[in-house]
Amino acid sequence: MYPSARSSATFLSVAALLGLSLTACAEGGEGPSTSKLASLGCGMSGDGPLALAVGSHANAPAPAIEPALVELMKQSAQAGHRISLVRIDGAPAVVFDAPFKSDAGNDVALEKDVNSYLTAVEQKIKGDIRAKAPEVDVLTAFTLAARSTEPGGNIVLIDPGLQTTTPLDFREVIDAEPADVVAYLRKQELIPDLTGRKVLLSGLGDTASPQPEPDLRLRRNIVAIWKEIAQAGGAACVAVDGKPNDQAAPTGAPPVSVVPLPSVRDTFSACGEADLSDGNHVGFVRGTSKFRDVAGARKTLANLADTIRKDDLRVKLIGSTSSEGTREGNLRLSRERAQAVKRELVLLGVPRGSITAEGHGAQWPGRVDDLAPDGTLLPGPAARNRKVIARLTCPAT
Repeated sequence: MYPSARSSATFLSVAALLGLSLTACAEGGEGPSTSKLASLGCGMSGDGPLALAVGSHANAPAPAIEPALVELMKQSAQAGHRISLVRIDGAPAVVFDAPFKSDAGNDVALEKDVNSYLTAVEQKIKGDIRAKAPEVDVLTAFTLAARSTEPGGNIVLIDPGLQTTTPLDFREVIDAEPADVVAYLRKQELIPDLTGRKVLLSGLGDTASPQPEPDLRLRRNIVAIWKEIAQAGGAACVAVDGKPNDQAAPTGAPPVSVVPLPSVRDTFSACGEADLSDGNHVGFVRGTSKFRDVAGARKTLANLADTIRKDDLRVKLIGSTSSEGTREGNLRLSRERAQAVKRELVLLGVPRGSITAEGHGAQWPGRVDDLAPDGTLLPGPAARNRKVIARLTCPAT
């Protein structure tokens, strides 16, 4: 059964919403076929097959089917296209996959058959979308949805996007460069074939207890990772539904591992050592000395500058890189990253003579191993190696 209106809503009733849609059409005006579908983005319409990959699992808000999606399902059914439902859990599966068929001789009978078909879809949503296996494998569910459609079709992914299984475990890649993630998956031939499909990503970054909520920077990165995966797969268009979902997680679902969020350290102590990395908004764009988050980097470095000036400290900046590229290139890049931090500190009032800057390339002793046994670059560790180490020295007494 559906939960009551007072409980955490899992899904809006397809049948109820369909009734509202039919009433609106009968009364004339714009109707949901134009105004509702426009809210989905990408020009989605019922002129092709539709696949919905839905996550109803632990650590995520109970998902909701928006009225516009109900209208999209209705239009797809009326056009005789296939509707597919994919369950997102640790072992994703297609739980419904059938085209709408009718031999109705008039509009009233046709509407009745459409209602019956969508009621069958609704029953599958209520019974079979709920997680059955521990953990979350969004990538496989995305691939199953792609296989259930064809060019010109629509794919809707409804999930926080925090996969907890290999090869895309967000416990490792939540702060990775999206381009690195795509390159890693492409090398393993794991990018879903989305050629010609229109894709809607909904609920990315929304979480429920005990999964901590990602901050804005991480949420944007989660969205960017899945959007770049869809684009790499050849999607004709990728839209993102940013409406928040603050429902509680479904009860009694199999367990899902918590994805730890990188700690943000933007305060500094005298006479110590600190990483300037994505963890405090001073990470670098792959292959460059440009900050990934310019405003965040300046805020963090302003705190560092205050600490240096207050205690009359000296600071050694040591640049580090990930492992891709040549030794000479990485040494040059690491020096450029250290110099980029130095320039900001000088602009913030730190005496130039109090700062030294050097680069160690991919050889800094405290770095993490960012290569797989076959030499493939690991996206998460690679991002954590793109940093500058700030070593603060107190004045001699």
